[in-house]
Amino acid sequence: MAQPNVLAQLAKRLHPISECSDAKQAEIVAAATLVRMDTGQLVYREGDRDRFCVYLIKGSVETLSGGQREKETVAGSDIASQPLAEHQPRTLSVRTLTPEGLLPVPRELMQSVGPTNEVHEGIALTELDDSDDSADDWMTMLLRSPLYSRLSVTNIQRIMATMESVTLERGDAIVKQGEIGDYFYFLSRGRARVIRQAREGEPPVMLAELAPGVSFGEEALVAGLPRNATVSMLTEGRVMRLSKAAFEELILEPTLHRLDWVAAETLASAGAQWLDVRFPDEFKADGLEHAINVPLGMLRMRMSKLDRAQEYVVYCDDGTRSAAGAFLMGGFGFKVHVLDGGITTPDEIDAMDTRSVASLRRLLEATNQATG
Repeated sequence: MAQPNVLAQLAKRLHPISECSDAKQAEIVAAATLVRMDTGQLVYREGDRDRFCVYLIKGSVETLSGGQREKETVAGSDIASQPLAEHQPRTLSVRTLTPEGLLPVPRELMQSVGPTNEVHEGIALTELDDSDDSADDWMTMLLRSPLYSRLSVTNIQRIMATMESVTLERGDAIVKQGEIGDYFYFLSRGRARVIRQAREGEPPVMLAELAPGVSFGEEALVAGLPRNATVSMLTEGRVMRLSKAAFEELILEPTLHRLDWVAAETLASAGAQWLDVRFPDEFKADGLEHAINVPLGMLRMRMSKLDRAQEYVVYCDDGTRSAAGAFLMGGFGFKVHVLDGGITTPDEIDAMDTRSVASLRRLLEATNQATG
């Protein structure tokens, strides 16, 4: 990661940052993080929306129109002193030619600096063909995800700076069933398969095939469970990975919407759907009335059968599996909440009901007094 004094010197060469006051430059430098991208990665695709002005600091990018190369832009040139392809939504696409350094600056910090919406010759591109497997645009794919749209600019920058790139060969295992989870993964290039062995001695069953842009590995981190499946590469490829501690701090907690029992019950009464992610026998024993049951291990595969227009409150016995389920659903764009703490026994459910009624009664009494 570049030191602040290095970024401060860079800022003096970038337009329109160089035209603002020293105090404003210092504010921008404090919020900026230098991000490294490897050869062949997409910086932008046509139609993208994001919250950054991005400068080319090191290396070079190629410009393409209709999939055909037009021009090369090199760091340090006059054109590289401007933000890359600045229109929103992105009307252009840019791809790296060499390992390079990019400086994303939060757009809100640029609003008072000066005009930043010029389109400069040499970086006007059209969308790259989706079949181009050489395009490793993990940063673009990550920013497109509904899950990451809810993160702060600071968290996104820290994720970009913290994620590690791992290059893989065909057949390489990324995670193995039964292992303890230590990383959260984002498949940035290539294809992978998910297999699970139900019982020792039985052949594994293929559950799913993963394409670029898919994240995985969150269940073991959130629920504290061993990996429930093996994910291995079907082709050569690359994953970006984030440590468990960084995942919890930067992604999990900021994206989970936790509700206490009263708030969850109130939401369900207003039309939200209870979703139990425990095993079927657990659900049969003490599942909530009107709840539906999709075990956590099957949630990803059954996601397409859930109503995307429906709001969900996810629960389990102690709040761990439900947190993993809610996180997974949030990544697919569902409006989802998690019952904090979960439920454990019928007696405790009855106790929760008693507390809920008492809380609602106090709320109604306070409302009546305020309006009376």
